[in-house]
Amino acid sequence: MKLIQDITLGQYMPGNSFVHRLDPRTKIFLLILYIVTIFRTDKLFALFMLCLLVFLTLKLSRFTFSFVLRGVKIFFWLFTFTAIFHLFFTAGDSIYPFPVLGVNMTYQGLNSGIVVFVQLFMVIMIANSFTLTTSPAEFRQGVERMLTPLKKIGVNPEEVALMISLVIRFIPILKGEAIKILNAQKVRGVDFSQGPIGRRAKNMISIIGPLFVNLLIRTDNIVYAMLSRGVGQCSKRGNLKLLSFNGGDVASIIVMSLFSSFIFLKY
Repeated sequence: MKLIQDITLGQYMPGNSFVHRLDPRTKIFLLILYIVTIFRTDKLFALFMLCLLVFLTLKLSRFTFSFVLRGVKIFFWLFTFTAIFHLFFTAGDSIYPFPVLGVNMTYQGLNSGIVVFVQLFMVIMIANSFTLTTSPAEFRQGVERMLTPLKKIGVNPEEVALMISLVIRFIPILKGEAIKILNAQKVRGVDFSQGPIGRRAKNMISIIGPLFVNLLIRTDNIVYAMLSRGVGQCSKRGNLKLLSFNGGDVASIIVMSLFSSFIFLKY
């Protein structure tokens, strides 16, 4: 249950740090460029430098590494499973002279597993820091402005931005509903922390049904709230805050572009 409570992906924490003040379009561009760069290289030294970049981002965001790390611990099973899959199913030189459980572990698979683990971990970390420093309204407005040129080919940037922002906002909603159901089950005497693994797994599965029903109800409420506010019925919606680039945005784009170019050319 603590893992669910610690999830911060999709949540926004107001602040006045350097990263908070950046234009949302700048942060979206930097996020995309970082993800492309980290999946472009498989060299450990390049990944180490990209890890340092995440530490710098967290420092400029005024978030501690331990705080953001707690929010992504729930994804460690995904990182670990992917790394193990690469370890056992990547062709190459065998680590042991005989198969383990009928499958060979290879040095190439070990290297690939470590690389993929680090890549996925750092992507979730940087995405987490992005959502912590960018409000849903800023994110929607930034995506909308960035997709404006696509109007020429029939794409509605407002609808696309709204859909993406709703997907991101769905994560905190899912977390909140899960915590409410877990607390209700604990009041009824269900223990999720003790007992055999099979029983604990069965107890966790028992929350899926109520969680699904509650999410449908919340989704229905969100739809009615959007309709009551005229979403999708107006030709043009205004914004309370106008976006503008400043020196910090320009400097961030230049530094990240040069850094990514170095990684692309060197590694």
